[in-house]
Formats: sequence, C-alpha cells, structure tokens
Amino acid sequence: MAGLNVQAAKAAMVKWTAQTAAEQDTMVSVCWSPALGIFCAVSGNGTTRVQTSRDGTTWGGQTVPSGLWQGICWSPDKNLFVSVGGFGGANTIMCSTNGTNWSAQTAPADNNWRNVVWSPQKNIFCSVGAFGAQQVMTSTNGTNWGLQSHPVGAAGFAGLAWSPELGLFAAGGIDDGCRAMSSADGTNWTARTAASLDDWLSIAWSPQLGLFAAVADTQNEGSNKRVMISSNGTSWTTVVPPEGNDWSGICWSPELGIFAAVSNNGTRRTMISHNGTSWIPISAPEANFWYGICWSPNLAKFCAVANDGTHRFMTGVNTGVPARTGRGKSIF
Repeated sequence: MAGLNVQAAKAAMVKWTAQTAAEQDTMVSVCWSPALGIFCAVSGNGTTRVQTSRDGTTWGGQTVPSGLWQGICWSPDKNLFVSVGGFGGANTIMCSTNGTNWSAQTAPADNNWRNVVWSPQKNIFCSVGAFGAQQVMTSTNGTNWGLQSHPVGAAGFAGLAWSPELGLFAAGGIDDGCRAMSSADGTNWTARTAASLDDWLSIAWSPQLGLFAAVADTQNEGSNKRVMISSNGTSWTTVVPPEGNDWSGICWSPELGIFAAVSNNGTRRTMISHNGTSWIPISAPEANFWYGICWSPNLAKFCAVANDGTHRFMTGVNTGVPARTGRGKSIF
C-alpha cells in the first residue's frame, strides 16, 4: 500500500444519500469529468438517456441519439466522453465534448457493447461486448473504431479496467467460454482463468494497492464468491463478501483509499474495502437496482446510479477520519 495512509483508509466510512433524477430513466453507468466538473450518466431507455450534474444532487437531462447506452468513460487527453451500447444497429457509440451535445458514431458491429475505458498510455479507447465473434473494439479518437479478436471465440465480456502501472487491460467474462482475459495493447488478448464461474460485470484498478478488484452478479459455484482480486491481471483469487448480493459496479477512490461497490439486490446494497479482501456492508438509502458507480476527487464523493426506484442516483461521502493522499494532504 505504498503512498497510502493505511489507518486513514481503514477509518474511511461512507454515508449514502438518495438524489432525485431529472427523468426516471434506467440509469446504467456514470463517470466523472474533472475538466468539465460534471458527472455524466447514461441510460438504456427514457426520453433523454443522458443526465449530467455538477454536484451529484441536481441533475439535468440531455437529449442524445437513441440507443441502449450501457457504458461511459471520459478521456482527459481527448476532452471527450464516449458511451457505448447495444441493440441499436450501427449507432451503438456516441461522443460528446461537453456532456450536452452528442454525436452518434458508427460501430464496426452491434455486439452489445457493455463497457468502455480510456488508456492514456496506449492512446486508445477500448470496449468489450457480450455478443458476436469479435467482442473487443478500439479507437484512438472515439470516432473510428476497429474490431479486435480475442482467443476465446464468442465468449461475452462486461467488466473492463486499465492499469497504467501494469500496462494492462483486464476484462471480466459473463459466460463459460471465458471469464477473464488481459491485453497489453487492446489488440492481442490472452485468456485467463477467473477465480470462479460468475458473471464479472465490473472491474476497478487501485494504483495504491497495486490491485484489480472485480465484482459479479451471479453465484454459479454456490459459494458467494462474488469478488475476485488480482495483483497482475493474470492470476485471480476469490473473496467472499459479507453480503450474498448481485454486485453490479465497483470503483476505487485514491483519496479515501477504498474500493466501493454497489448491488442490485440484498439487504445492504453497498460495501467498501481498504484492501479488496475485507469488506464492510453499508445500507443504501433505497432498495433500488444499483448498477454503476464512480468517484469524484474534486467533490470528494461517490455517485451511483440505479435502474429503478424513486431516486435513480445516490451520492456517498466519507464520514470517518479524513483520508490523505500520498503527499500527506487532506482532501477535506
């Protein structure tokens, strides 16, 4: 845990507050743009299908190209949001420089694209999908995309993360063909053995811990092994979380030194961990289908989105001892 205040990380505790959406869309994914100072969330249906917020509390709907939008990321190098989706024909990609005005881009295939990430070191966007023969696509600009082959045929993928320290993409699978794979360039992929045969929907990387953590929403092996961790993106081990929920999303907060995850069922639908191994369950303000989550270092808060419920957003702030960065500066 180099550069991390261990005691502060262990003391970090998150309190969640429900927030009112601009429209009752089925929100799936959310990310933060430090340059624009906004959260941007995407939806699979609804009138607008994108909602933005400067504080996580007040949200505004943005009209975008029609599509089942499922993943979103921000590239600080390109000053660009990129969102991917599925079942929209050619229009399963869209881009925006401000979160308000969006343009549809032509995908090389409609492979039910589930997630997208940006790698500044490789200068590429990378996306993984659940259908098709080639379920990876990459782009250097968010506009022109190319399909990439992977070694496991038609196996579907959903979780995806990039580690600058390892120089590695790690992907999580959702069918028995392959449950994990990795790539140093987004083009050449190697199949890996997942720690359990679950559907790995979301992966996050912690540079402070040197650790990937992934969460799953199934229990195919019957042992609640719905978290797995890896220090190299190639070998994975299982972790049994305190709640046997269907976990849908995970992210890392460098400032708090914790992973935070959300789930779509169960009594307590969020949890945090300072090491990826020991998890603390926390109650969400509403028993919604919580799906995506991200962290804003500028606002020092998490934001999570839901598919259903009265409130489609919730924000989480640290209520424990203020965590510190590697330079010893408090974020509060």
